[in-house]
Amino acid sequence: MAGRSRHRGFGYIRKLPSGRYQASYIGHDDVRHTAPETFTAKIDAEAWLAAEHKRSEDPESWQAPRARIEAARKVAEAARLPTYADYAQRYLAERKVRGRALAPSTVDGYRRMLANYINPTFGDIPLDEITPAMVNQWYDRLPADKERTRREAYTLARAVMTVATGAHGPLVGRVNPFAIRGGGSGTSPKREQIATAQEIEVILDHIRPEWQAMVLLALWCGMRYGELTELRRSDVDLDKRVIKIRRAVARAGPGKKIVKGPKSASGIRDQRIPAHIVPAIRKHLLTYVTGRDGLLFPGAHGQHLHPARFQGKHTHRGWYGARKAAGRDDLRFHDLRATGATLLAQQGANIGEIQAFLGDSTPTAALRYVRAGQSRMDQLTERLSALAENGGW
Repeated sequence: MAGRSRHRGFGYIRKLPSGRYQASYIGHDDVRHTAPETFTAKIDAEAWLAAEHKRSEDPESWQAPRARIEAARKVAEAARLPTYADYAQRYLAERKVRGRALAPSTVDGYRRMLANYINPTFGDIPLDEITPAMVNQWYDRLPADKERTRREAYTLARAVMTVATGAHGPLVGRVNPFAIRGGGSGTSPKREQIATAQEIEVILDHIRPEWQAMVLLALWCGMRYGELTELRRSDVDLDKRVIKIRRAVARAGPGKKIVKGPKSASGIRDQRIPAHIVPAIRKHLLTYVTGRDGLLFPGAHGQHLHPARFQGKHTHRGWYGARKAAGRDDLRFHDLRATGATLLAQQGANIGEIQAFLGDSTPTAALRYVRAGQSRMDQLTERLSALAENGGW
């Protein structure tokens, strides 16, 4: 062993100007290694050297002091379970649906849900310390008047822990503490807000002229807001009465937007334009659109139209004002799609045709509209019977 001192058989101790003691020795790698800290008393420096001397007796297992400390730190770090907030971030980064990463707008919504409703309670707690009792107390404190928020917060919180307790999670084999029966079940009915022809007429009269075509395309072509606000002149072929839907705008965080594909692969579609709205779309193109790649519905300075500007309560002749004029404060812009799908169902469209119209990846919504259309037909049939019975035709 190469460690020598005039006063010691192993290592070296020197007193620093501060009065503290520094210990060091030359290891099996012929490099001098200094203790990671200085010592108040000389006897403490001697004790450190004695421990190092004992470790150095086996050259095969010997490690330099700092390397040994770093290895121990890494072992301890690996053994410590992540907090809920840290693991939730990993969940969002790695989560896939049908083999695809979550859409930026979905991630943004999940992050806001975590920040507002989940992390304030569980964020700093290691995963293995979250108990069913804590979950029950948290769930009881969620806003009772926001059923959808309660449902979505619980569903997300449970989903994160489901992955953590799954086959590849840090709590493999553990019981998921999010086990409230019915916690993620929806008790609110599905929205079936349908606009009438008279209401649409009022809305078109009261909304700004440059946005009238948005209403028409949402209603008669089943287009989503994000698809409409990325629609460009080159996507519209009025001669063939077709709109090529290939892109959409999505939120990717506060104040951020990205252009991506539609909501699903099924959203990529060539949508037929009903003949009766072609004149209005042609007039819009001639009046408000510049250049082959110009946006059909631009916002300020030619950028994508922000939902707050289109819908805003304080926007002159915006969506909120127009629907209020029609007496439909409950009508969402998205409900125009539902109206169009329901009208198709009433004309006899089948589930597959409505699914294609909406650009949905599953037939769930289409089936709902077909049922609504059948319900309407039942009413009409009853009226026919009443007409026949009364001899009034």
